[in-house]
Amino acid sequence: MDFRVELTPKALNDINSICCDLKEIGSFEIAQNWYHAITDEIQSLSTFPKAHPLAPEGEAFDVEVRQKLYGNRRSAYRILFQIVPDESDSVVFILRVLHSARRHLRFDELNVN
Repeated sequence: MDFRVELTPKALNDINSICCDLKEIGSFEIAQNWYHAITDEIQSLSTFPKAHPLAPEGEAFDVEVRQKLYGNRRSAYRILFQIVPDESDSVVFILRVLHSARRHLRFDELNVN
């Protein structure tokens, strides 16, 4: 079963912000490559999203929020998402995209459905 993948406004803002940072400290090409890679990772969640572990944020707030890691140790990013069943199909909502070194989020920063 394939899932529909949708990005929340906060997730889109996260991606845009990271791209701007990468462009500023690196180059346009680095930012563009990262953007294409992260969007591919996000779209891959259309299949088997439950294969990814629960995020610490979800456990802390009793909400099923999962995470997919992208990148290597020093430049790893966490894709935080929620699976919401629907009558016709299930949707994977991308809640946030954050550098793995950032602190865990508070509930109000998650934007859960």
